[in-house]
Amino acid sequence: MNFKGSIKSVLGAICESPVLRPNVRRSALHSVNVVYSHCVGNPGPHYTAFYNGCTASRFSKDLQRLSRVFDFAPLNEVLADQSSTSVRDRPILAVTFDDGLDLRKSGAMEVLDRHGIKATAFVITSCIDNQKMMWRHMLSAIQAMVPDRGWISQYNELALNHGLAPIEDGQNLLAASRRWDMKHKDELAAELWNRC
Repeated sequence: MNFKGSIKSVLGAICESPVLRPNVRRSALHSVNVVYSHCVGNPGPHYTAFYNGCTASRFSKDLQRLSRVFDFAPLNEVLADQSSTSVRDRPILAVTFDDGLDLRKSGAMEVLDRHGIKATAFVITSCIDNQKMMWRHMLSAIQAMVPDRGWISQYNELALNHGLAPIEDGQNLLAASRRWDMKHKDELAAELWNRC
């Protein structure tokens, strides 16, 4: 686990403590509460560079922990709750998934069914049937399919042409791409894809 993940785990444990849990619950009553995931289960090779390691078992345990503070509700209900005048005893939380990864094959649907949770999945429709690849997935696929020395040299040429900092190590691509201007992420990833 990286440093950021360790900090989140410690903060989560503190907020989950019986002493602080009532304060967390009260605070969350006045918030739009949404938790999201990109991938549950084993990722395909194109996704391994960005995978955080959430197995179906861990996902189930996380939902169990969240249920100590929250009641689960569909996203539209969580959003509508902010304009409602009804008073709740417990805050509500929506579970969402980004990127449209397979929830059935991964075991995520089974976990959601077991916990009685209706989740929302956001799908980039232009990526269905691999018509288009999201820039992050494209970078991960490059890392999975091209030897490091090949794509790093191509990245550094691209960086030089676009005024970006070069990278020395294959593990630095995600950090480097976070510094890209959002307007240009698709075109930079596509250019690296074409170079590789």
